[in-house]
Amino acid sequence: MVQYFKLIGLALLLSVGMGSVGSSNSSQQASDLIQNKINSITSNAKIDCGDSFELSEAAVNLTDLDLDGNIDLGILDESGYSCPEFGASYYCGSGGCSIHLITVDDYLKGLAQGWEIVTTNLGKSLILMSLHGSACDEPGFLTCYKVLSISEGKLVYQK
Repeated sequence: MVQYFKLIGLALLLSVGMGSVGSSNSSQQASDLIQNKINSITSNAKIDCGDSFELSEAAVNLTDLDLDGNIDLGILDESGYSCPEFGASYYCGSGGCSIHLITVDDYLKGLAQGWEIVTTNLGKSLILMSLHGSACDEPGFLTCYKVLSISEGKLVYQK
C-alpha cells in the first residue's frame, strides 16, 4: 500500500478550491452521497471484523474545506477502527493506517501515519498528512509530507 502512495505521490496536504455544490437540496444530496460511501466502506469492515467491530467518532470527518457551507470531503480514518478479536494492528501498521478521501466525484485510499486540517496564510483550508518515508523515496523512519487538493470535485495530487 505504501508503494501505491509512492506511485501517486500522496501525503496529503489538501487545499480546496471547490465551489458550491448548488442549492441547499443539492448540498444535502452531496453530503448524503459522501456519507453513504463512508457507510459502505465501514460496512465491509464490520463484515471482516464481526460483532466486535467498533468505530470511534474521530474515524469519520465530514469537512467543508472551502467554507461555503457545504460538505466537500469525507475522510474515513481507519485508525478509528477497533477489532479486538484480531488485535491492535489489524487496521494499521508501520506505514500508518488506511485513510479514505471521498468527494462526490472522486475517491482515494492510501496509508497515512496521521493528518490534520490546517489553514494557510492565504486562508485556504488544507489537510496535512504525514506518510511513511518510503512514500517520498526516504528511509521508512523519516516522516514525509505531500500535497493533495480538490479541483472541481476531483482529488488532485503531486507526483
